[in-house]
Amino acid sequence: MKKLLLGVDGSPSCNKAIKEVGDLAENMNIEVTVITVVEKEVTMQQGASKQSIDNAFKRKKIWEEEARQAAVSCMELLEENASKVEKIIREGNPASIICEEANKGDYDIVVVADFGKNAVQRFFLGSTTERIVRHCSKSVLVVK
Repeated sequence: MKKLLLGVDGSPSCNKAIKEVGDLAENMNIEVTVITVVEKEVTMQQGASKQSIDNAFKRKKIWEEEARQAAVSCMELLEENASKVEKIIREGNPASIICEEANKGDYDIVVVADFGKNAVQRFFLGSTTERIVRHCSKSVLVVK
């Protein structure tokens, strides 16, 4: 294993995945790419008030900053153990973007947490994680 894609969102579960990747990287010569995806804001309905539109843009800015901070914090934790650490911040559907990047970047494995920040509590996995496991053509390690 040489290249690893780590999906992060700043959630407590994500911190476990970061630690797991750090442990792997310490024992192997692994290049890690940290990816965080900001979900697109829900389209405003026609006739939405100016306040609703302003609030939507404010939420989007907060989400973007949280995504950047999650990626930077993750990189700082991994830099001492991984041979190389890069970050990608994209916008869109997290599961789709992570699967797309996994295929495009020729990664050996994708690592994600079992539940993310926005996950609705489900019986086994968060909805984004479940979609990644089902649709990614690469091996996926789910950290609990």
